[in-house]
Amino acid sequence: HVPRETVGERGWWRGGSETYAQMVERADTTKLSLFDMAQDIDEDTTIALVSHGSFLSALIRSLTQANCAFALMNTAVTCVDITVDSSMDSGDDIARVRLHYVNCLDRP
Repeated sequence: HVPRETVGERGWWRGGSETYAQMVERADTTKLSLFDMAQDIDEDTTIALVSHGSFLSALIRSLTQANCAFALMNTAVTCVDITVDSSMDSGDDIARVRLHYVNCLDRP
């Protein structure tokens, strides 16, 4: 994925501290963006996200609809598989989310 032109050397954030509610809203928006991306790419394509643990925890919570927090370790890898099924008779797309692993530190 090529970053948007609005993301320069200074990054994209120009505000002050983000509130918890703003972070959760951003996680929900990111989830919808990931669903859109998953629908438009080959199933063998990987999307990598690099972010701070609090936001990734909120994103995983939004993706899985879990009622818990995820304590993510520094430099750990979490793998989530998103599949969008648009073959439903109703015409509605259904996103399936599978959480493969969280906090993997033992990687090549």
